Amino acid sequence: TFINKNHSTSILYSVVDLCICHLFKMGKSKEHYRSQQIHIQGQLCCLETWHTSRNMFHNNRHSKITHHATGMIWTGFSKDTYKESETQAINAATNWIIGWLQQQKAKEDEIARKAAEAERARQEQIRQEQERIHQQQLAEQERIRQQQLKAQKRASLTLQKDELQSQVQNIITQELNPINLQKTQIERQILTEEKSIEGMKLERNDKSKKIIVCVGKTGHGKSTVVNRLAGDISLMAKNGPCKTSISGKSCTQSLQKIRCGNLCVIDCPGWADSGGADREHSNNLCAFLKGCGGINAIVLIRNATQYRFDADFQQKLKHLADIFGDKFWNNLVIVLTHVDKGMAEAMFVEGKKAEEMQKEIAQLCGKNITVPVIPFGLDNYKDKMSEFKSKIPKNRYICDKIKSPIDMLREEKKQVIIRQKKIKTRIDGMNGKITAIQNEINSL
Repeated sequence: TFINKNHSTSILYSVVDLCICHLFKMGKSKEHYRSQQIHIQGQLCCLETWHTSRNMFHNNRHSKITHHATGMIWTGFSKDTYKESETQAINAATNWIIGWLQQQKAKEDEIARKAAEAERARQEQIRQEQERIHQQQLAEQERIRQQQLKAQKRASLTLQKDELQSQVQNIITQELNPINLQKTQIERQILTEEKSIEGMKLERNDKSKKIIVCVGKTGHGKSTVVNRLAGDISLMAKNGPCKTSISGKSCTQSLQKIRCGNLCVIDCPGWADSGGADREHSNNLCAFLKGCGGINAIVLIRNATQYRFDADFQQKLKHLADIFGDKFWNNLVIVLTHVDKGMAEAMFVEGKKAEEMQKEIAQLCGKNITVPVIPFGLDNYKDKMSEFKSKIPKNRYICDKIKSPIDMLREEKKQVIIRQKKIKTRIDGMNGKITAIQNEINSL
């Protein structure tokens, strides 16, 4: 206890107080302080050393290590030497730094691993993006290539289609239209021809009908024979379809067709007595017979009482041969009238008129043929009619002058239709190809 009684003692007190304070300060202050940079396990650290005095004779040695990277602090203490205190601090720091470095290494490894993984992921993403872009480029290139191929194919198909259409048009213009026109013209000709042969349509279509053409001079009994063929059984054969002449004047001025059962008899005007119109009658006969399908016989009727194989008779035969062609001689039948029973028939037979006429006709035509010669009278016509019918050839023959072109026209029409169908088939096939090509173009 200090009692400041006067000023002289206060100075003493002050000195004592300073000493006490100095001693107290010596126990807590750093002396001989030093600091240096050191490396522990490669880590930069700061080593600080100092000592503190416990009393006048005893000092404590202190060491402090600060880790620059983390700020961690380790201390060492020794009562004897600095080395001991430094060793404590360094050992503590070393142990911790080793663990810390291992942790840092693990962290760095993890960071590196994650970074590497992230880099790999980034590179994979880049690769995938590049692959995607590459695939897009390839797809675009393929799309362009396909478009080019389609364009080329479309152009090629269009060219094919145009060529086919041009070919079709050419076929239509150059082949189908002419064949259609030809068919139309033939059909018109057939129609005209059918009208012209309408009168002989039945005989033409029925081949069992025998067509005979009766010719002869007026008064020689031609109409009588035709009436008998038509079934006239009257005494003078005047009830048939043909008028008979007694005065010698021609009663048949135009062609007549008389159907007698299976016979079709064409009664012609008498020759050399119809106003001198033999040539005209011949032309009319050909026109009348046109399209009949052929004739079975030319029946030349002559009066046996006026029989002579004279020039006029020969000329008539030649004229008929000129009309009906060379086959006329094989289909010629001679009927000699006015050969009644009794004297007339006996004289005909005894005089061998039939054989004589057959020889003369054979000599005239120059053929080795025997033309049927049948005597015919008013009272023996029934027997002679049967003989006459038996001498008519079964088969018809056609000569050019009575041949109708209708069969040829119909055959030509068939051929034209066949060609027309072939052309249309070709066109249909090509149009089918054109349609298929157009569908393919549309699909592109």
